[in-house]
Amino acid sequence: MSVHVTSEELQRAAESGLSPERLKAVICHLMSGCAECRTLAREAVFPSRPREDDPLPPDLEAAYEAVLERATDFACRVERLPPGERDAFQKAHVLLGSGGKRGDLFSLSRKGVRLASLGACEALLAWAWAVRFDNPSRMYELARLAAEQAEALSPEACGARELADFRARAWAEFGNACRVADQLWEAERAFGKAFEFFASGTGDPRLKVRLHDLQASLFGTLRHHALAARSLDVVAELYRQLGEEHLAGRTLITKGLYIHYSGRTEEALALNAQGLASIDKEREPGLVALAVKNELLYLVDSERFPEANRLLFDNRRRFRGLGRIVALRVRWIDGRISYGLKKWLSAEEIFGEVAQGCEEAELGFARALVGLELSATLLRLERAAEAEREAAMSLKVFISLGVAWEAVGATYLLIEAFRMQLTTAELIEQAESTIRYIRRLQIEMGW
Repeated sequence: MSVHVTSEELQRAAESGLSPERLKAVICHLMSGCAECRTLAREAVFPSRPREDDPLPPDLEAAYEAVLERATDFACRVERLPPGERDAFQKAHVLLGSGGKRGDLFSLSRKGVRLASLGACEALLAWAWAVRFDNPSRMYELARLAAEQAEALSPEACGARELADFRARAWAEFGNACRVADQLWEAERAFGKAFEFFASGTGDPRLKVRLHDLQASLFGTLRHHALAARSLDVVAELYRQLGEEHLAGRTLITKGLYIHYSGRTEEALALNAQGLASIDKEREPGLVALAVKNELLYLVDSERFPEANRLLFDNRRRFRGLGRIVALRVRWIDGRISYGLKKWLSAEEIFGEVAQGCEEAELGFARALVGLELSATLLRLERAAEAEREAAMSLKVFISLGVAWEAVGATYLLIEAFRMQLTTAELIEQAESTIRYIRRLQIEMGW
């Protein structure tokens, strides 16, 4: 785009009044880093702020970046819809984002949205993707509705083979939502349907790589880490053939996580760095934050705590606005760094926050594990009675989950160590040994 964006265009973009092509051009121009136009955009997003050159506070900056990311996704989805479906998409998109009963089908139909339409299905998929870091259950529900409604679409909407492509994409996105929501059997079934529809479609290479990309994430969640890594090698090469170096770099970042889970942390660090060097950081700032989060995890698991602490200090601002689940994971890593640096009071405070956050997010396994880490910290602070209560709470959570009985047995041993009134040093050794063992189970459980 050779000219700057005007205030009028930004206002029309906010009201979905631009053509898809122009909207996409505006967003790409903003993402390219034009300081003048990004200042105008900040005014449009935060009209109550005075027009000044001083930077936004970190929370508002993160919110601004989130708005840009959603707008980019919006523009791309509108652009690939037939012109006759764009109004349905825009209306459904606004309604789904306005709250209420999570934008269910009844509320959409009451507002006059054609449910069995490409536009409505695309809007459901758009919001399922938008909430992936904040609300896995909503992501699951919206993607499920999209896949079900895609089945009801008529070939007249876009053509039989093109409709098969759309159904393949909808079922793959639903499969990914099932994975995020820990509905793994349902995820496998959904991917099976996605590839079945793909076989009847146009053979679109971009759709093919997207299906393989999402399925590789399922392989990783199912603990098939070697298969996930091999799948991502194929995905990266397919992206390169399409000229998508950014997406190939994203794939390397994801592969690094599975390589780490396989116990090859140094190789994971190298892949992460290679992926970071390949991506367009302006195009997807959130991906940079996720890559840094992965690097933090690798460093902490390698007990390189001072290096991890410096990396966290330099990048705290990146993690704002990425959603509560990612924020919770980063905060947990922060607690582990404090513990590794023997900052016991700081570790106690952080692990307490994370435990509460896990309860609110209904992350039972994580809540139990961080409870054990809090128990070990309390032992370091010579508060054995409180430490025993935390360990007992973790045991109760593990039992209630009905999974990972190895974790139950290991925690029972720790409780017995408390009851035997071992020395503080012996209890600390037992607690840390239990944590290391259950952390390996955590990787296998896919949290």
